[in-house]
Amino acid sequence: MKRFLFYVLTIWLVLWAQVLHNHYLGGSRFSVDLILIVVLYFGLLRGPVTGQVMGFVWGLLIDASSLGVMGLHGLLYALAGYGAGMLRRQLDESKAFTQVILTFAVSVCYTGLYLVLDHLFATTTRSMGWQLAVQPLVNAFLAPIFFWSVHAWVELWQLFPAEN
Repeated sequence: MKRFLFYVLTIWLVLWAQVLHNHYLGGSRFSVDLILIVVLYFGLLRGPVTGQVMGFVWGLLIDASSLGVMGLHGLLYALAGYGAGMLRRQLDESKAFTQVILTFAVSVCYTGLYLVLDHLFATTTRSMGWQLAVQPLVNAFLAPIFFWSVHAWVELWQLFPAEN
């Protein structure tokens, strides 16, 4: 029950943090894809299944609250979580340099795939701002802060034993 409550609260808190961030800073150069960074954290920490499931849930919740293509964010966040989980044994998630490089690479891929899939499946054309090009850099720059914050949240719950 404690683990279920942890995941439900985590999904709810991160979703609302992203919604509030988008409301206040969404159109600025300081826009951060907080959900993507947290999905990468869970993929690296808990593996591909947890990363993709949490990414899929967050993505569907974001899609349900937007006017875009339904399932697009769910697919992309699930791919990001799965990819990070598959790299779990090769990367040291505790190193800031690893967090920055992984977040930047995945953010660039995410943005590119988002633009291509949105163009293919959207019924209306939307203008994309220049902020979309800056977002991978901002995500990478702030990734260590968010990785540390989520790690502190996980440690607070004391759910997962330390791996050797």
